[in-house]
Amino acid sequence: MVLSTSEGVGLSSLAVSDGSRTGRMTITTSRNGSFSVNRLPSELLQLIVCCLSPRDRLRTVSVCRAWRTTLLNSPLIWSHVRLLLRAQHDQLWAPSLATLLRRSKAAPLDVELCFQQFAPQRPDHLTEWTEAFNAIGTLLMLSMFRMRSLEVAVSFVRGTTWETMLAMPAPLLERFTLVCIDPVASSGSATHLPRDLFSAAAPRLRELSLAWAHLPHQPCPALQRVTHFTEQTPVVAGDPEANANLATVLPALSHLTLTGHYNPRVTVNSGLPVTVRMRATAWPQNRHFEDIACASICLDANAPDWITETPGIIAEFMSTKSNTKSIDVKYCSMPAPSVWEGFAPKSYQLRHRTLAVSIDDNIVVTLPWHDFETAIAQFNVRDLRDISVPISLWPVLQQSNLPPLQNLTLFLPPGDSRDHLHYPVNSAFTDGCLPVVVSTMHLARVERSLGSPFLRSAEVVEFMRTTCALPLPKLVLHGFELRDEPEIRDVEVLSMPPRQWRHEVQPLSWSILSDGHGALCV
Repeated sequence: MVLSTSEGVGLSSLAVSDGSRTGRMTITTSRNGSFSVNRLPSELLQLIVCCLSPRDRLRTVSVCRAWRTTLLNSPLIWSHVRLLLRAQHDQLWAPSLATLLRRSKAAPLDVELCFQQFAPQRPDHLTEWTEAFNAIGTLLMLSMFRMRSLEVAVSFVRGTTWETMLAMPAPLLERFTLVCIDPVASSGSATHLPRDLFSAAAPRLRELSLAWAHLPHQPCPALQRVTHFTEQTPVVAGDPEANANLATVLPALSHLTLTGHYNPRVTVNSGLPVTVRMRATAWPQNRHFEDIACASICLDANAPDWITETPGIIAEFMSTKSNTKSIDVKYCSMPAPSVWEGFAPKSYQLRHRTLAVSIDDNIVVTLPWHDFETAIAQFNVRDLRDISVPISLWPVLQQSNLPPLQNLTLFLPPGDSRDHLHYPVNSAFTDGCLPVVVSTMHLARVERSLGSPFLRSAEVVEFMRTTCALPLPKLVLHGFELRDEPEIRDVEVLSMPPRQWRHEVQPLSWSILSDGHGALCV
């Protein structure tokens, strides 16, 4: 082959370019190799990535070739499968799940699957969706032997491969959650767990959560060892099918959570009071739970009458369980959201602010502000150790007969225009002092962003002088800056950033707002 001069020059330039590229790659590889992050043992890298969200795990695979090789061959990283299955991409459901299951190899699985609700436009859409739905069920059925936890949100179960999947042995299963996204679907009546659940071969199953699904009518061998049960299924009075006897079906039950969830789109709206009454009646009086949790959620601006009954009904239930170690009560009313995704609201405005009360270090009672005095009266306040309330409730708190407290937290909710702590002091106390002993007092600003600046409030000292008896052992300020003040030199003062107002979506499709430190605001 004869090359022209220009062609020879071109090839020479190409050779120089290739050599330069190779040199740069060599230098880059040598330089990157000196970084400590590239010298991490593969086991440590895998443990770090396991702490990331599923989306971030996928991103780390694309960082470099070494990380990709290490992470793709780590079963532990891919053993937590979390997929939101959208109707418009049903052809990708089974391949995506199969890939993740293959990467997890023989590791125990934690699977969370949510089938986004949708209305098929044509009959063939429903056929295609059902086929994809069954393909997912088949893949899970083949992996039930290594399933450690399974959380599934579906529109229907009967008549599919999912019935077969629920009958497969699950020797490693510890947690099982079933959420029926559309309880009034064309499939008919509500879903009941089969009596032969997991072929009676689930010896490790301890936690069971049902939303819009029911326990089996008769005792189920797979549920004999369940200790934690969460129920978000409105019980209709007089409906024997929906009122399974917990003491019979779940003989080892020690932790009970009842959530009444009213949804304008669903005709069943009996809510929490009926559920609590039915469960309290069915439970033997001589048995006590270690933990009880009740939550009443109303997603309607015009709250039905039963929502106002909730505190009294819960108190009635609690009065028969005086030996219970932990009680968690959440109460909420909010407008119907404008946008829905399944049952979880994307956007809404809060209708009622609430408060949180901690009792005996374990009990948290969240009620509307006007129910604060009632809550204090209904519970055994002799064991009260921690209390966290909005600062505007200070006058009410002063009138309460409280025992010595370990922690008293007064917080300013986000959006509060007051940059000071000037609140009226009850005239019943001439010295303006809190009629209770407090070990640690917290003054906290709760903000939507942790980037909010500290408030330099000279009124902190004035508030302390007119509010609580000094000397106070310890004062913790969240979002307030306190200069060296002679009057409180004997007080241990700790300054911290303001608490962040967070939005949290709970597993059973109800939302709360939390400051992340135990002061819940629904």
